[in-house]
Amino acid sequence: MLRKYQKIGFFLLIVALITLAVFWSKNSASKDQIIIDNQNNNQNVNNNLTSDSQSFSFAVLGDTQRFEGDKNNELLKTMVNKVVQKNVSLSFSLGDLASSCEEASCVAKLNRWKDIMQPLYTHLYPVMGNHDRTGKDKSDKIWQDFFNLPQNGPVDYAELTYSVDYQNSHFVVLNSEKPQEHIISQAQLDWLDKDLQNNQSKNVFIFMHEPAWPTSSKIGSSLDIKTKERDAFWGILKKYSSNIRAVFSGHEHIYARKKVEGINQIISGNLDSYDHNLPQKGTVDFAYVGKHYLIIKVINNQIVINVYDEKDNLVDSVSL
Repeated sequence: MLRKYQKIGFFLLIVALITLAVFWSKNSASKDQIIIDNQNNNQNVNNNLTSDSQSFSFAVLGDTQRFEGDKNNELLKTMVNKVVQKNVSLSFSLGDLASSCEEASCVAKLNRWKDIMQPLYTHLYPVMGNHDRTGKDKSDKIWQDFFNLPQNGPVDYAELTYSVDYQNSHFVVLNSEKPQEHIISQAQLDWLDKDLQNNQSKNVFIFMHEPAWPTSSKIGSSLDIKTKERDAFWGILKKYSSNIRAVFSGHEHIYARKKVEGINQIISGNLDSYDHNLPQKGTVDFAYVGKHYLIIKVINNQIVINVYDEKDNLVDSVSL
């Protein structure tokens, strides 16, 4: 009889251990799922917006320079396929497409990147990052020859700075690397002011590589290094803040969001790159370390940003 109860007790112990292991695996964070949430407002977001008017979604993709280290590029392919499954209408890549860009080697890297991005490529709009301009003017020429992008930007910025429209929204791509890093040039600022003045009836989204207000590893290596020019840029955005829904940038290999002087700054810098550190607590509204991508839903002036990790788990969801 004693042996019988011992067997039953052992069986119950095994069941309890299995149950605990399942609970732990579902609720514990891996090193690629490190989160700071200072607002705890990523809950109860309405992701089932309905409207009889215009609606669509677009993707925002962070830095990808690491993909060259993976011979088969399986991680980046997997991330792209997950984005495709979200049925987005267009996508924006936030720069540092490859690790560097010098002459012929750059073309080969861009071709590999394009092959992976092919399912999204027809409606994919890239931003130039600092790693994409390591060859300066030569890199500009390679970029302009390789891509077929709008040429409606300022003089000398064809396909490097531009804007596009889709339904009720206006998308602006800026260059934080030309003529030098860490600055939105005066030529771009003049063009941006006019561009935004002509699009005051639309949702406006801004894209650039370096953040205006870095939060972590790129403090002192972003637009913050030239505060006069950064503040002039932000002043233009504030002038049209009623229409500007978000400013997206990469460069820092994390996801972080914060509101700066009434404007939403969203950093998304790691579609396939190495991790940077989390910001200090209290400096951002939400932050996450790990591979990720963004899906932005637009219905009229209702905007929802959903952030997914490499396993397609919802990391953050916020209404703007």
